[in-house]
Amino acid sequence: MCRYLFPSLIGLIFLPLSCSQSPETKPQEASKDRDSSQSSIVTASADPFAAKPTSQKDSASEPVAKTFAPEVTSSKTTPKLKFSNAAPDVSHRETDLIQDLLKMPEGDTKSLAITELARRWGKRDLDDALSFRDQLGDSALAHRAFYKGIDTFMAEEKPEELLDIIAEGNWWSGQWKAEKKATLEVAEYDIEKASTHFANNAEREQFKDLAYKLSMRLTEEKSFKDAEAFANSLQNPEAKGRALQAAVRVWVDEDPEAASRYVVGLRDPAAKDYAIRGMLGTVQDTNPSDSLVWAMEMQDKELRQETVEFLAKKWNGNEDNLATLRSQNGLSVEEREAIRSITGQ
Repeated sequence: MCRYLFPSLIGLIFLPLSCSQSPETKPQEASKDRDSSQSSIVTASADPFAAKPTSQKDSASEPVAKTFAPEVTSSKTTPKLKFSNAAPDVSHRETDLIQDLLKMPEGDTKSLAITELARRWGKRDLDDALSFRDQLGDSALAHRAFYKGIDTFMAEEKPEELLDIIAEGNWWSGQWKAEKKATLEVAEYDIEKASTHFANNAEREQFKDLAYKLSMRLTEEKSFKDAEAFANSLQNPEAKGRALQAAVRVWVDEDPEAASRYVVGLRDPAAKDYAIRGMLGTVQDTNPSDSLVWAMEMQDKELRQETVEFLAKKWNGNEDNLATLRSQNGLSVEEREAIRSITGQ
């Protein structure tokens, strides 16, 4: 006798069917052509959309199992369970389930159920899932839960469309993971759209590592001026600084003289410190002495110590460069201690 654990719509999504064969049930003889009056075999799997049987009678003559039929070896032996590749009869599709879920009271249970359904739906057929979003109604909770379920798949398959959804004002918890991935994907073929989207996300955190990558790509594909404008459009100070650092780093390879003049002429101390870091990204290997001159120009003590530590790590093993670093005038006690800690001397 099988019992089906589908007490509610939530059960339809999260609970697998559970059934066991009654020890008193005698095995039936296998037959190629089963009589149509026998009950359909129902799959008891983790698939949330598996159908309920048409009848729930408790009868030993109507075995219900996990898409298997007893294989009789003899009348005295226990039947072996032989699994079949037959597809389950699915009568509850995603659209039917989500329509019912939308009628539930607002709350965490509804949100969780919609997210899980959307996740499975998007994994199976993202286009099919997206075709339903216009029917989500006015419930902000339903929209957030639905997008949360499919955002990973959209970041991989439809990154530009995901950015458009976010730009429309939609948001959901954990959104930033998919958004970062989608932004990088779009940057591969449309850096202008990716950088514009990033710059317009003032209400959300602007990640410094992403700002750096986008600015570097802007400088390479467009120009330093485009990257500088992008950096200046950012509201997060650290993201802005990292974007300028990346732009200068690329520019100094292309035109070191012009880049040097630009950095020297900067009047904003914070911007100048990050620009110097961009200069060091190239000159650290070609001209150690100039690298130290640039480093000593930094006004931000924390950023300057970070730069000194950066140079010590890069030059560790190169005794000539390390000797130049240790003999540099103006190093603070903390900076000298950091050098000793990194180099061991």
